[in-house]
Amino acid sequence: MRRALVVLFVVVTALKVILASRLQLFGDEAFYWACSRRLDLAYSDHPFMTALLVRGGTALLGDTTLGVRLLFLLCGALLVPVIYALGRRVGDERDAALAAILLLALPLAGGATFLAVPDGPLLLLTGLAVLLVERAVRTGSTAAWIGAGLCAGLALSTHYRGALLLASAGALLFLTRAGRAHLRTPGPWLALPIALAGLLPVLVFNARLDWEPLRFQAAERHAVPRGPMAWLRYPVEQGLVVTPLLFVALLVALWLAVRRARRGDARAAVLACFALLPIGAFFLVSPITDSRHDYVHWPEPGYLPLLPLVPAVLAGWARQGRAGRVLAVATPALAVGITVGALLDGAAGGATLRLARQFLGWSELAAATRERLAQASPAGRDGDGGEARRPLLVADNYRAAAELQFLLRDGADVYVLNHRLNAEHGRALQYRLWQRDEDGLHGRAGEPALVVVETSENGGPRRAPWLAHVRSLFDPLEPRGVLPRAGGVRDFAFFEGRVAAR
Repeated sequence: MRRALVVLFVVVTALKVILASRLQLFGDEAFYWACSRRLDLAYSDHPFMTALLVRGGTALLGDTTLGVRLLFLLCGALLVPVIYALGRRVGDERDAALAAILLLALPLAGGATFLAVPDGPLLLLTGLAVLLVERAVRTGSTAAWIGAGLCAGLALSTHYRGALLLASAGALLFLTRAGRAHLRTPGPWLALPIALAGLLPVLVFNARLDWEPLRFQAAERHAVPRGPMAWLRYPVEQGLVVTPLLFVALLVALWLAVRRARRGDARAAVLACFALLPIGAFFLVSPITDSRHDYVHWPEPGYLPLLPLVPAVLAGWARQGRAGRVLAVATPALAVGITVGALLDGAAGGATLRLARQFLGWSELAAATRERLAQASPAGRDGDGGEARRPLLVADNYRAAAELQFLLRDGADVYVLNHRLNAEHGRALQYRLWQRDEDGLHGRAGEPALVVVETSENGGPRRAPWLAHVRSLFDPLEPRGVLPRAGGVRDFAFFEGRVAAR
């Protein structure tokens, strides 16, 4: 089993590196790269950690797709020995190796740990926190409690979902017999201020903006709720993205952990609390989450504490006769096959990659934009009487703007119009802070601009009003061709004009 783990780890990591090198950034990754060029205490929709990790990777490998994703790949790689170590606390070496194999086989973890998104570091910090809390509860180690507090603080600096680590620890300490025994020791109380320190950058950032970012996360983001049917969709979606058999095995493991915790098993109490809070919380709030956003990856930290328990579940199935043995073998085999197959197909540029619409079309857009910038009217000469400066570049939404800024990589002066996508994804405020929204554009009145409109994001009844709005910002605005089906998935139109005065 350990040899199988080593082989699978090498294969999966190599495929992730290939994909991280070849796959274009998708819109959120490009936005995080843009944030990494302007480091701050926090950003309009997330804390600072993701931008900081992007900045670290690009400092090592330059502004390349692999550089952007480098430290997120490292987080995914480090998570494997963490789960192995947690598995050794629960079972023998074989069970620990199988738990780590199941981690590598989780399709969600496969994507989350090579893309430049908060999930990779959040998963690593969750795994470390569970490992340290288990040690703290078992041995009473004050150092372990402090280490867990540090992990929770860093998680809060990675994503708002990091708050669930604190909630899980609180449930353990106040709702379980094993946890309450530690309330009389200094460890948890020393860990708490360290964990809460992770909130300070976000709180300072929000306070100076009248709490607008937090209002977006708590209310405005969820303007179009999914409704009660989300409770029925939740297990179906999780079963599909985790793989059905493994999802059932994880739920059985959760049930076993809760049952053992109620009997006084301290280790089971740790695993149950850190699993039940994320999985249960996102199930309960799923009807009020916004239907325009993707939340299927949010419960994933809750699966990590259950992975070390799954080998015992599979062993129990195997003792139930031939059908049980088939299920016990098929559960990890199906997950490994799907994950490795998808990574292989993606690395080869196959159907899996073509289904990933959000990654496609950006390099074609950058090439077409670069060509039109070369042909566009100059904006006049610079202050030293040197060569003519090229026009401003204006994209109609944050994804196209961030992608162009990353792919052109030549100091392009990119502005963003006030598109609905910017507001829906919480990025409008950030471009306002950078003075790269329409208000900032008005400050460049009279200057020539090349305008890029993603027409495939403005279809149906939205198209005419949006194009009318775009035209109102420039005087005049002349068409400069189209780029149809870039990457086979998105359409763009180009215009040239001068920025109109207010």
